[in-house]
Amino acid sequence: MSFDFDKAKVFVAGIASLVLSVGIARFAYTPMLPIMQTQAGLSQSAGAWLASINYIGYFLGVVLTASIHDIRLKDTCYRLGMVIAVLSTMLMASTSNIWLWGLLRFFAGISSSAGILMSSGLVLNWLINNNKASKLGWHFSGIGLGIMLAAIVATFVHQSIDWREMWLVYGITCALLLYPALMWLPKPTRQHSHKTTKEALGKTPSPLFLRMLRLGYFCAGVGFVVNATFIVAIVNHTLGNDSQGYLIFILLGAAAAPSPIIWDKISHRMGHLNALLLACLIQTMGILLVAFDSSLTTLLISAILFGNTFIAIVNIVMTMSGQYYPKNPAKMMAKVALSYSFAQVVAPIAVAVMASHGLGYTQGLYLAGIVMVIGTLCVFCLKQLEQNKGNIEVRTQQVENL
Repeated sequence: MSFDFDKAKVFVAGIASLVLSVGIARFAYTPMLPIMQTQAGLSQSAGAWLASINYIGYFLGVVLTASIHDIRLKDTCYRLGMVIAVLSTMLMASTSNIWLWGLLRFFAGISSSAGILMSSGLVLNWLINNNKASKLGWHFSGIGLGIMLAAIVATFVHQSIDWREMWLVYGITCALLLYPALMWLPKPTRQHSHKTTKEALGKTPSPLFLRMLRLGYFCAGVGFVVNATFIVAIVNHTLGNDSQGYLIFILLGAAAAPSPIIWDKISHRMGHLNALLLACLIQTMGILLVAFDSSLTTLLISAILFGNTFIAIVNIVMTMSGQYYPKNPAKMMAKVALSYSFAQVVAPIAVAVMASHGLGYTQGLYLAGIVMVIGTLCVFCLKQLEQNKGNIEVRTQQVENL
């Protein structure tokens, strides 16, 4: 089998966009949070509010993505989002004003929606138009690689430079990734045309199925954002060692990077809903482990379990969206992602309110764990709905054959 250079370049562009806009512009804040608390006087409550403002930006970016129908306009917004990701990261070093930090984190959130949704839709559009397998596992590996890169930078430089210089390092890293993210993703020339076949219509889920999927995805968003945003601060506070939090974040990113590729194969063998249920169960276990035991061993196991599943859940749900709505996969991805992104707004606000009442970030894990249990039950209900639909279709086919 010959090497597909064009496909490789498109995937590298997508990966670079996710490392740039999600791994760094969004998740560099996680290892930076305890540093800014120590060096810049950021309080626990203010730290949680900044995280929430970032996710408000992401949520509005998702709404924008869902409202855009023209693929060329989506491409333009994607490229603008990548530039915003660089600037919003680098400019964090230019001020210590909490309101300006909030504004920059807001724009960083908007840019991360361009990385997750717009780049995913553009990559998927290119794959479909060029008759390639429409699997996004390699693409979504960029999130884990970006998290790992952000944590590695923090691990090796946080003791030798201050918080301002660290944001500059992150900004320069983003700037280096801008070239492949922009130049190696071809501009779309046309919207792929799908025939609405009987088979495609048969895959369209019921309104109840969609509502349950969005509720389960909302719960997964809560579990993800609390753990991913506050894990370094939780570990540093619990263990009293400001290096171990970064090392665990590296481990989390290392577990996350290959997970979409691994779970693509698991989904192929088990089916998407079975794989989604398994991933939710594992993520719930990873969150609850830390909530009930904060030893180093437990934290390491939790990082691996959480890292291996949170991107997998996104990848599976995005892939399902594309298969259910092949005519416009990016728009359906954005609609489903609204639930996930809304969770990322309200969960940090809840943690901020808890922190303002004397509770810590660790207590937020109890909330995340409970919500993930509910989300897992939602996915179980999805399996029952799909099974019932299959039984009805079989009986209908039997009647038609009479």
